[in-house]
Amino acid sequence: MTSSPIWARSSTRSQTRRSPACAFVGLSILGALPWWITIVVLIREIGITVYRFAVVSDHVLAAAWMGKLKTVAQAVALSLALLPLWDVVGEWIWWVNGVTMAIAVALTIASGIDYAVSEVRGRRTVRP
Repeated sequence: MTSSPIWARSSTRSQTRRSPACAFVGLSILGALPWWITIVVLIREIGITVYRFAVVSDHVLAAAWMGKLKTVAQAVALSLALLPLWDVVGEWIWWVNGVTMAIAVALTIASGIDYAVSEVRGRRTVRP
């Protein structure tokens, strides 16, 4: 069995991060989302991606449960923001979208901190 080269696997992972990032940027350009939210998300995603590339020869930085939860929260928040549901269900959907976006941003920050803390703890246990 032939495994794919490391750059191909890493490229696929970074492509899955680009789609939500483009959606966040697009919503900010349209004025539907504050830029600070987009910047927070982009800093976290770019930071984790760069760090994964930096440590790829040492170890694999696997996705933690909080990172997976963040991805689901972002998908739900972006879906609510991009679908014109206010025409179907009413204006209250804006409040639901605001809450889901707040949850997504909170999980984005928390998962970034979680990755950093787990890496620091991992380094401490490896070093003598």
